[in-house]
Amino acid sequence: MTNRYTQTWSWMPVIKFPCFCDFRAIVCCIFITIIVSSQLASGVYLNEIAVHVPGGRSVVDRIADRHGFINRGQIGNLKDHYLLEHPHIHKRSTSPSHVHHARFSQEPEILWFEQQFVKKRVKRDLTFTDPLWVKQWYLYGGGRRGRNGPGGFDMGVAGAWKMGYSGKGVVITILDDGIERDHPDLIGNYDPYASTDINGHDSDPMPRYDFSNENRHGTRCAGEVAAKANNSNCIVGVAFNSGIGGVRMLDGNVYDKVEADSLSHNHTHVDIYSASWGPDDDGRVVDGPGPLAKKSFVQGIKTGRGNKGNIFMWASGNGGRAEDSCSCDGYTNSIYTLSISSTSQNGGKPWYLEECSSTLATTYSSGAPDEHQIITTDLRKRCTETHTGTSASAPLAAGLVALALEANPSLTWRDVQYITLLSANPEPMADGQWRENGMGRKVSLRYGYGLMNATGMVYLAERWTTVPAQHICTINGSKQNVPLYKYTMFENQVTTDGCAAKANEVRYLEHVHVKITLNYKRRGDLSINLVSPSGTNSTILPKRNRDMSDGGFKGWEFLSVHFWEENPAGSWKLVIVDQINPYAGNDQQGTLVNWSLVLYGTKDKPVNLKEAPSSVTPTYTCHSECVDTCKGPNPEDCTSCKHYRITDGPCVERCPTAYRVDRDLCVPCSTNCQYCVTVPGSREHCRQCKGGLFSIENEGTCVSSCPVGYFRVGTSSVCRKCSQQCESCEGTSSHCLKCVAAMVLKNNKCVLPPTLCPEGLYKNRMGHCQSCDPGCRICDSPGQCVYCKNNFSYIQNGRCVTSCEKGYLPHVLQIASHRECRKCNQGVCNSCANGFRMSNSVCFQESACSTNNFYDWVAMSCRACHQNCNTCHGPEATDCNSCRSPLMFHPYLQACLSCCVGSSQDTTSCCKCDISKGKCIVGASKNQKGEKGFGDATVILTVVVVVIALVIILLAAVIFFMLRNNQTTLNKIQTEKLSSVKYERLAQNDI
Repeated sequence: MTNRYTQTWSWMPVIKFPCFCDFRAIVCCIFITIIVSSQLASGVYLNEIAVHVPGGRSVVDRIADRHGFINRGQIGNLKDHYLLEHPHIHKRSTSPSHVHHARFSQEPEILWFEQQFVKKRVKRDLTFTDPLWVKQWYLYGGGRRGRNGPGGFDMGVAGAWKMGYSGKGVVITILDDGIERDHPDLIGNYDPYASTDINGHDSDPMPRYDFSNENRHGTRCAGEVAAKANNSNCIVGVAFNSGIGGVRMLDGNVYDKVEADSLSHNHTHVDIYSASWGPDDDGRVVDGPGPLAKKSFVQGIKTGRGNKGNIFMWASGNGGRAEDSCSCDGYTNSIYTLSISSTSQNGGKPWYLEECSSTLATTYSSGAPDEHQIITTDLRKRCTETHTGTSASAPLAAGLVALALEANPSLTWRDVQYITLLSANPEPMADGQWRENGMGRKVSLRYGYGLMNATGMVYLAERWTTVPAQHICTINGSKQNVPLYKYTMFENQVTTDGCAAKANEVRYLEHVHVKITLNYKRRGDLSINLVSPSGTNSTILPKRNRDMSDGGFKGWEFLSVHFWEENPAGSWKLVIVDQINPYAGNDQQGTLVNWSLVLYGTKDKPVNLKEAPSSVTPTYTCHSECVDTCKGPNPEDCTSCKHYRITDGPCVERCPTAYRVDRDLCVPCSTNCQYCVTVPGSREHCRQCKGGLFSIENEGTCVSSCPVGYFRVGTSSVCRKCSQQCESCEGTSSHCLKCVAAMVLKNNKCVLPPTLCPEGLYKNRMGHCQSCDPGCRICDSPGQCVYCKNNFSYIQNGRCVTSCEKGYLPHVLQIASHRECRKCNQGVCNSCANGFRMSNSVCFQESACSTNNFYDWVAMSCRACHQNCNTCHGPEATDCNSCRSPLMFHPYLQACLSCCVGSSQDTTSCCKCDISKGKCIVGASKNQKGEKGFGDATVILTVVVVVIALVIILLAAVIFFMLRNNQTTLNKIQTEKLSSVKYERLAQNDI
């Protein structure tokens, strides 16, 4: 009988050898084992041996007992493989147990065995020799969501590196003050063809050196992008194998020609241009590229990168402290640039951040003094740990895009914008004030669509197919030369079908431009919003307190990316409002000359990712509802549909019941709806509710009961809206149960109150007018002041004061008409309430409430205004400043009222209106404000004049008769005197 056994080592082939006799076999096996083991690399051997023994556990137990081992059980899920442990073998030894090797070799049941030994294994984490790599927190999970929130956030760069991408073959140039091309961390990736010196009129981009190192900016930006990895110098660049160049153009006079030369430098060779500069960030300037620079942008996207388009990365600006907005920066407002914002290590809004609707995405940068900054290369071949601002964000973004371009060099300039926003992550930023657009995506004025993510970008790039051709559809505003008044809201709606059935049809939006020409006495007082048919409200111009210019806007193009992929068909609304002070006068401040809406997008669905490659060739025929390709024979396997696709389901010729058509999809009706249709803005309009539910008339929604402000029509299942004077009603729209603010219920009818108190007075419980506290302009009751007089600055505990008392901090809203003194926390006045930031011992609101919200000083948060208000000031939601059409604002009642229609309408429940100003004409009703109406005033004046005239006439008559009587008496006296006089002849000598 021949006994065969095997012994294997982890890096050696199986060795088989025979043993011829018992004694000689033992000696031979020991000898061979020693020879083989001598070839093993040095290591630490354990007191455990793995064996392969068929026959079950009982067989293994028997072998283990025979040789003094303990059976520790089966190894994982490997059948017939067990681990044996010997209590008397050293647990850690530098040499194997030769004796037990020889003994196990003699066991016929053991097909294989191996003594376990410690192996060296290294985690495949990314490690670099660059000394500051360990401090590059933004590349390996050093970000947090809030100061005390969860950590582990970064920009996904490590994931892209692990997928094999490092920017190889991609060329980036930094448009700045030059780059130190011989820096040890840059020289390996330096590309002279991507470099030039516009200021010095040569090809060398080396910066000008001085004692202050003021021209360090470009070198710092370059290092973020392309610092070489594993060269024991400074840092690791985001795209550490990309080519890097520099255009020296900021160290001298900058004008249109200089910018044009820079933006078009070798544009067939350069892939990405990174710019961290722009107009002055002082909160006053409105400026952008000149005609030559604009032509360079257009040339770049048309002919750069082999006609795929250059990528222009742009820092959004550092004017946050000056309350500036990148909406007034023509570079970030261009559809050809990717506007990049910043967030701090703790995922917060940095002090320098500018808010605007053109920001596409965000990268990490500096923040508060106790937060880490960006690490990069510096002048004089040094490194720095203090690179800051959005200047640091744009180059990081350029590096991330370089990784995506390496993954798919065929990406166009528009493809890159899609991939950037689709992969962006809003999660790391807790204070983004996020809003959901019509596509359900979160978007922010601060951070765009979120923090850029390189792993997501390269994943999408690998599967990306080029987006369809760009279409442009322009719609002119329906109102021109419209007067604009202080603290009065202007609205204009335009309806569009997205140029349907035309060559330039747009069904899927990308960029939206609002081109505006207007003049205004103080431009910074204005804020402008654009509302899409899907209900997405985008602030295209926030208020800028420092902009006191009377220049207005002349054909300025405001850009919003908040409507990406929405359907543009339906009504768009432009809203312009002066939010500064509702009591600064209502005189005309300016004129909206004209405006237009420019929609950019595609007719066909833009995002069509490639399927993962398959090695199996299908043998089926595609379903008849499929177009071209499919993954199987069923309608749900179609790559694209001939007619419609049920959401995440099969292709169908027509949508089934309980579904509605939305472009090329069948979208299910909401749970409560039996039959629905799609209305402009891709919104559902229910035509028939399910049993037991009520439908709101003309609104297409289903409810379990009629909401406040609606009544049930008879015994039907329809809810109809109450009249505008009724807060609630029943039976009919005019049978009121409760009235809107400022109106009084009388015989189920809402009328204006019989007594109206003028400014500075309030109505007490008895219905009488009483004075507000000193300094208060409008109040609800004593100690409840709403607005102060001009010489009083703050409200403290409901009363007006000129300055805050000790122990209180002034808190100022961005709507400057309201300021409060808030009590300090336990008497320590070194921190502001949540949502405010301190500057010079004054707390300023970080972000204004949206247009139809007000700030609630009790809850310390923004709250929605009443449905009748367009804007309101609080403390209640019904305290309106302006009203939703067709209601008009009554300045004394501070309420929204309906306008009287015709001369025959009862004016006790309505007011005469000035449509152009959106206000009631005060004095049009006999009940208003305790003042007489225009007609009554005329009568009164006439009566007064007549009375005065009569009094004057009476007085004149009295004086006349008195004078006449006095004259008669005088004459009589004189006659009597004359009759008593005696006449005598004079003597001759008297003459």
